[in-house]
Amino acid sequence: MNLQSQRPEVVFKANAKTFALAARFLPRARYDAVARLYLFCRYMDDLADADPAGCNQEKLVALRADFVAGHSADPIMADVLVLQAEYEIPVALVLDFIDALIADQWPRHLQTQDQLIRFCYGVASTVGLMMCHLFGVKDPRAYPFAVDLGVAMQITNIARDILEDAERDRLYVPRTLLDAPVSCEGLARGDADQRAIAGADQRAKHKSHQPGRQGRPWGRAKDSRPPHRRRWSQRDGHRDRCRNGRRNGHGGAAR
Repeated sequence: MNLQSQRPEVVFKANAKTFALAARFLPRARYDAVARLYLFCRYMDDLADADPAGCNQEKLVALRADFVAGHSADPIMADVLVLQAEYEIPVALVLDFIDALIADQWPRHLQTQDQLIRFCYGVASTVGLMMCHLFGVKDPRAYPFAVDLGVAMQITNIARDILEDAERDRLYVPRTLLDAPVSCEGLARGDADQRAIAGADQRAKHKSHQPGRQGRPWGRAKDSRPPHRRRWSQRDGHRDRCRNGRRNGHGGAAR
């Protein structure tokens, strides 16, 4: 689908059915704003996920430069610039999101929980924080909860999609959480020991019984499942960075 030629509401309804239904309870102006943000996130995510890896590097970097410059010939980026100004979305949030997708174009195997939380913040929590501005959230105490929710939702997707991600040479479960080394190649070719270590077989069985697919928090076509039952101590660090960002006028953006 050529997203540049589609109306935001059409893309929103077609690809995020549950989210779009829930959003109908919003005032019309906010619903339209959510659909516009969804289209932008989906568009950027599709560019980052395209094969071969890194094929849209120049495009993504150019779009980032357009956002910094404040103008763009790309209709979706041009619209998100208007949206950002309308709802006073902090520039740092949009840049953190774009930067996370640029970095996620290539194969990777995360090593630590901190890397995992930072990744989740970049691709998901940033969206939650942007949504706070679309919803008119005024109490800054809400921002850390948006960060945590984004992290939780992304970890849910990661836990569910281990095999799918391994086929794309990506392993987001940190090495420090695995009882023994595993590789994307081993997971993809069906190595029983490696799949058992990663818990991938149980997730694959669970996936076959799921009627729908969720994806990243903005509705990319992936499934979701309860994440690892762990407390992520790093989230407190993100709360602190979020609070520091507010004090510095960044509306909760964290680096």
